[in-house]
Amino acid sequence: MSANSNVNDLAKQCNEFKPQYVHVNENQDQLKNELDYSPEIYFGNPGLLDIVTNVQCDLLIMGISGCAGIEPTMVAAKAAKRIALANKESVVSAGPLLKSIVESSNCRIIPIDSEHNAIYQCLTTLPMNPQDAFSTTKTLCGIASDVMKGVKTLYITSSGGPFANKSVEEMKNITLDDALKHPVWSMGSKITIDSSTMMNKGLEVIEAHYLFGIPYDQIKVLIHKQCLIHSMVEFADCSILAQMYLPDMKLPIAYAINWPNRANSNLPSLDVVNTPITFEHPNFEKFPCLALAYEVGKKGGIYPAILNAANEQANALFRSRRIGYHDIYRLTRAAVDHYQDENKVETLEQVLQVDKWARDHVLEISK
Repeated sequence: MSANSNVNDLAKQCNEFKPQYVHVNENQDQLKNELDYSPEIYFGNPGLLDIVTNVQCDLLIMGISGCAGIEPTMVAAKAAKRIALANKESVVSAGPLLKSIVESSNCRIIPIDSEHNAIYQCLTTLPMNPQDAFSTTKTLCGIASDVMKGVKTLYITSSGGPFANKSVEEMKNITLDDALKHPVWSMGSKITIDSSTMMNKGLEVIEAHYLFGIPYDQIKVLIHKQCLIHSMVEFADCSILAQMYLPDMKLPIAYAINWPNRANSNLPSLDVVNTPITFEHPNFEKFPCLALAYEVGKKGGIYPAILNAANEQANALFRSRRIGYHDIYRLTRAAVDHYQDENKVETLEQVLQVDKWARDHVLEISK
């Protein structure tokens, strides 16, 4: 079990579940004092890399947020761990690098994010043994390339965020309080703002491209305000499989933990009789961040890392009330357009350097 600095909650969970190995980035002495048993404690980033490499486990849940999760994910992949992945930066910012590592190891990646988990469920719930869907020629998350050849379209759904029903004209004077009112999901402030701009969906499109090895023209976003269908897969014969459940992260997390089996749960069943389902196409004029993500994804290489970092910095500036809502797109666009160096992803250091450059550039031009 691992945490960054929240020692109190980490200690409570450790005392309840008694993991043999524990990692914390800060306050190691406080953690020792709050534990009622004596596990093996790892400390700091070296300790984190040690624990993901050398500790034997059935499944590693990579839930670290931000660029801090990239290196541990890479190290775990090199160590051929089975990874339930919730860190989007490992895929969006360093997708080509992660893929090259996965191709040379026996690592298996199972996405936790609800949309990609839904696609994964659809692709591994085919009329064959799921184990047969894996071969030496495979996508980042292990689906055989031959299986993906039979896929026509991936549909990623979105609630549309708090502004789904607003016109372009009504979007001109958005405040921070407006953007933080998500109609369905209860999330942190950063992802809630990303949902309002639909940048979160754009990043998910890039993530889907790398995870499933499918061209961007075959990845579509749909507004689905009920948030019951989390993604759909259309196959070559035009049949469509959809993964459907209430907007609750417990299900994709449980699926990732139990894969390839499905465990009984105490979750409530979905009322399919009294459940309306509607879809709409997104308005790219109203949500330019979504259009930008498609553009950047098609450029490939290092550009998704620039997009992710620039957006994250602009998002933070908006949340601190230092810029306006529409400046999020303006500043992110400016960083993408300003980058002039090589468009390659060859090392982790390169990804981290470009990430820092994009954040610094946004800060500089926001003054």
